[in-house]
Amino acid sequence: MLNPRVNLIPSKEVVEKIRAVKDKDEVDLIRKTASLADDAVTFAIKESKPGKSEFEIAWVIEKFLRENGADGVAFDTIVATGANSAKPHHRAGSTIIKAGDPLVIDMGALLNGYRSDITRTILVDGEDEKFRRIYEVVLEAQITAIGAAKEGVIGKELDLIAREVITNHGFGQNFSHGLGHGIGLNVHEMPMVIPSSEHILEEGMIFTVEPGIYLPGWGGVRIEDMVLLEEAEVSLLTNAAK
Repeated sequence: MLNPRVNLIPSKEVVEKIRAVKDKDEVDLIRKTASLADDAVTFAIKESKPGKSEFEIAWVIEKFLRENGADGVAFDTIVATGANSAKPHHRAGSTIIKAGDPLVIDMGALLNGYRSDITRTILVDGEDEKFRRIYEVVLEAQITAIGAAKEGVIGKELDLIAREVITNHGFGQNFSHGLGHGIGLNVHEMPMVIPSSEHILEEGMIFTVEPGIYLPGWGGVRIEDMVLLEEAEVSLLTNAAK
């Protein structure tokens, strides 16, 4: 007879932890979704010309993905130009892209239930020292965090590593979200890489690293990649040019 005091249904936390560690087949499939995202965001950047709307670029992305083997987009695509790029969760709207504006594209591919997530930021047809400076700070924060990711690191510790880079450059108040999140069947899974996260990074986990700086009224910069934590190293799964 089963002991009625024994709970045979795993807790939500246990289930999430199991999902967070991906097996080989899952990793292979997520690599495919990441490759599709690389190609789609690269194509979208080429199409992001002055005079086009955020909506048009979002459609370019979805059309490209569906025509190249994806089941669709992994989530509502973010295309944010000009001052909209200072809003981390802006959705594509009717705003027209202008020369000299920052443009943030945050998108992902959906394939056989698995998802990818990538963000690239460009300056549209122009040169701007302020943009260049902010971009370099965000890139430094991302590279530093990726280099520090390894088994045993706690999510909040990795977040802090990137956050300190941004803070040391004087933009600490302008990094308004967590550093990253796990991704797989859901766009947000364990491990969470945020200031409050106690999640411990383990081999086989896939998560994003996406620092950003956002200046209201001007715009923002975010750079996001998916990484796979392996035994001896961290591998980038997204590789579109930055």
